[in-house]
Amino acid sequence: MLDGDADATVEARIRIGWNKFRQLVPVLTNKDVPLIINRIPCNTLKPSWNKELDRVKNDSIFWHNLWVDAGRPSSGVLQHTRLSVKAKYKLAINNAYALFEDKMSDEMYSHFINKRIPDFWKTWNAKFRKIISKQININGHVSDVDVANKFAVYFKQVFHSTYDIAVYSDYLCKRDECVKDNSQSSYEC
Repeated sequence: MLDGDADATVEARIRIGWNKFRQLVPVLTNKDVPLIINRIPCNTLKPSWNKELDRVKNDSIFWHNLWVDAGRPSSGVLQHTRLSVKAKYKLAINNAYALFEDKMSDEMYSHFINKRIPDFWKTWNAKFRKIISKQININGHVSDVDVANKFAVYFKQVFHSTYDIAVYSDYLCKRDECVKDNSQSSYEC
């Protein structure tokens, strides 16, 4: 289990977070103060994003909002237009992503054919490499085995159930009985 100092630190951080939240709520709910939100451009998050997708997205949002304002009709010209624009938006996203993937593949192919091996591997890594290993530190333990053991010890201390043995043996009885006759059984052992 976590030691007292760590618990106190966690509690202090939670308290500080709630105090900041309480200070922030009046600012966010005050209608007199204009709230300026800087949006991150879409193309920084998705490399396949472009201005055409922005235009189609805005069209789709416009027609959706118009459809909502009209009471969400289930048929008619407005519904047909909304669905058509939505389909075009989804198709445009898929096409842009496929174009981006093809461009990466073409670039990789070009580097390989022209024997520009360092450039080939840069393109390869940009396309396929995923960084998934992150350093985990639990109470000073950083190796995978130590972290797993620490988690197992903590979980064993926290999880208590008086029904574990009974439930497990009941499960085994039911399973064995079902396997034996493969039919409906009384489930009594």
